[in-house]
Amino acid sequence: MHSPQPPEGIGQRSVRSNATALLAVVVISFVALSCAAAPRSRVSAGTGSATTTTTPPSGTETGTPATVQPITFPVSAGASYSDTFGAPRSGGRTHEGQDLVSAKGTPLLAAVSGRITRLRHDLSGLSGNSLTITADDGWSYVYIHLNNDSPGTDDSANRFEYAFASGMALNKRVAAGELVGFLGDSGNAEQTVAHLHFEIHQPDGAVINAFASLRAASTAPAIPRTW
Repeated sequence: MHSPQPPEGIGQRSVRSNATALLAVVVISFVALSCAAAPRSRVSAGTGSATTTTTPPSGTETGTPATVQPITFPVSAGASYSDTFGAPRSGGRTHEGQDLVSAKGTPLLAAVSGRITRLRHDLSGLSGNSLTITADDGWSYVYIHLNNDSPGTDDSANRFEYAFASGMALNKRVAAGELVGFLGDSGNAEQTVAHLHFEIHQPDGAVINAFASLRAASTAPAIPRTW
């Protein structure tokens, strides 16, 4: 007695259906893995500029939350940046800050209320013109590569008024959002685009990744350029 045979074409359709289902699973799995591997795009708080996270902020690799300090975004009207904390640099160094890219001469704002505990008006070395603001809780905020050029030039004339805001001096008290200087390319940034190298240090001096704090930063009213 012969078993009934399926109508012609049904067996072929079943094979095709199984193959189609298997292909769909493979495609969905590939898309899911691709999305997981892709860099996360962000819009940084207060900047309106898209940023790309290429590595997670310090601490997230182990599941611990990144340190977030409450700050005012230090570049007036925002800047473009990506998380480059820990990236290799010349001489075997690693990057200890975040590079906030904007036009040369863009006003720089105090990230916190505190005192100017370091002000360097000098083009030698890696940093060039720089300043540090230390808050009352002992945390410090470092600004590096401040402007060294006359307006519209690349002359390295390094006039104080084009690097720092009027009245900036050691021990001067500043308020969060106050004008403290101007973005530039002094120091070893002469060979790159103008940017602010911004660092955050704990009271014990240890540096932390500023990326999470910048993403969460509040925005002060924009200060118009005066030159």
